[in-house]
Amino acid sequence: MSTQAGVAGDKPNIVEVRRLIKHFYREDKTVVPAIDNVDLEVHPGEFVVLLGPSGCGKTTLLRCIAGLEKPDTGSIQIQGKKVFDSSLGLVVPPERRNISMIFQSYALWPHMSAFDNIAYPLRSRNVTRASIAERVHGALKLVGIPELAGQFPAQMSGGQQQRIALARAIVSNDDLVLFDEPLSNVDAKVREQLRIELLEMQRKLGFSALYVTHDQTEAMALAHRVAIIRLGKVVQIGSPRDVYERPNSRYVARFVGTTNELKGTVVSAPGSDGTVRVATELGEVVAIAANPAFKTGETVAVVIRPERCTLSSTEPTAPIRWQGTIDAALFLGSHTEHVVRIGERAFLEWGVGSELREVGARVWLTVAPEHVRAVTILDPTEK
Repeated sequence: MSTQAGVAGDKPNIVEVRRLIKHFYREDKTVVPAIDNVDLEVHPGEFVVLLGPSGCGKTTLLRCIAGLEKPDTGSIQIQGKKVFDSSLGLVVPPERRNISMIFQSYALWPHMSAFDNIAYPLRSRNVTRASIAERVHGALKLVGIPELAGQFPAQMSGGQQQRIALARAIVSNDDLVLFDEPLSNVDAKVREQLRIELLEMQRKLGFSALYVTHDQTEAMALAHRVAIIRLGKVVQIGSPRDVYERPNSRYVARFVGTTNELKGTVVSAPGSDGTVRVATELGEVVAIAANPAFKTGETVAVVIRPERCTLSSTEPTAPIRWQGTIDAALFLGSHTEHVVRIGERAFLEWGVGSELREVGARVWLTVAPEHVRAVTILDPTEK
């Protein structure tokens, strides 16, 4: 999603997290920083995705906002009201935060019908019986399974159970819905369909969403903004296109897509045009500097997306060109993939509608300078 359609500009933020810290303590008394000084905002009508590998702290952050975990320090506001503030000793319980949440495990009561599972949050808020019936049937219709009102979870498929969990989350008409990897337990086809339905529902109802996933494709498809999490920190936040095309570090470039990499050393600091010269094993490269403060002698990574590479049989005039040999050629349906051996490096090239080249053929690989990016290496020990 490239725009924030329906995102209100004048209303207060739905969520504001400020300087949030949360530690866990292992049995050997080792301290694990699950959330490390995080700031985060979710705007009205916005869909924000927390993306990162297992153990990075994304679910802990979500649970702190929900009130299921207590942070050590910092503050959390929901719809302009503080629900946690360590300096004030304020901790508002989950049931008073006026939010809905969908869990990875669906969390449906096995002894309750679909109707009763969906009605549960309304009954706990003392909604009238007539209103409950109207809203539950409306939610079932919205998620496309009105015929399952009397069915029990054991009688449903995983996709149907997830729709029931989604209906339960929206039936309360809360302005904020939290999602903890809700689609990870359904198969690929159902997951794809549920993503589309979720987007349509969010646009129709206008709720704000904070969504946790480790699936890069899911994050790109759903988000207005993606927050990339590493070791409890938000290392980059922006639109899916911005994060994909303009990563600020090797970690982000790797996590949100496939990338060709060259490790190098800055030869000259970034100029007024935002470019930097980097010495690599394949020669000197001019790249867009992700950090204008790069210093001469600093070690950086040069990253290039495979779809930005072009192959030719004859030597081109492009400023960035390397000659190599086709090691592998694959037809992948939507695109072709070539593995090009350049020196000791294997480069990937993706093409749409292009013919496969012969393995062993000599080719030239080129890339436009605006698609070559020099980024920070957050962990120098990573290969």
